[in-house]
Amino acid sequence: MKRESFVTVLPAAVFFSIALFAAEFPEWDRLAAQKGCLISASDVDFTVEGSLFAKKDWQLFFASAGKDEGKFRALLDRFPSPRPTAVHICNFRNAAEGELAVFAAQQIAKRNWYAYDGDNDKIRRAARTNAASKALLLKDLLSDKAACAQLRGYFMKLYKSRKPSGAAEKF
Repeated sequence: MKRESFVTVLPAAVFFSIALFAAEFPEWDRLAAQKGCLISASDVDFTVEGSLFAKKDWQLFFASAGKDEGKFRALLDRFPSPRPTAVHICNFRNAAEGELAVFAAQQIAKRNWYAYDGDNDKIRRAARTNAASKALLLKDLLSDKAACAQLRGYFMKLYKSRKPSGAAEKF
């Protein structure tokens, strides 16, 4: 009987995700390992008060990633990751790393993923569902290579269109 090597048995998607997430991002890894709940902070239309995102280290991360495009891009690179985190979200389960990265990107961009304005039908259909379904469908979207790329592009567009830090408000 022929012995298969580890690489030939390992599905390509899993091998790709292992390679993709091999990049060092210790600050993110430390935050994703914190135990806590997002409460309603998975939606930027609600407060982060009482959630893990209200903690000082998360707020510092949001502020620094908001000013550092490389850090923001590294966050977007985590979208396809199915790796479990210690962060609890609604539906009484912990977030996968990709989901948590989306929720963090939302806090920085000040816009929810389901406000997506692109032409990916799968994302647009998911965005029209109820809140509980959105939470479940996000994980599926992030495992879809095209949808995940579209969401990453959406957040990068939002990031680049933001007002520069320190710019005066126009009323």
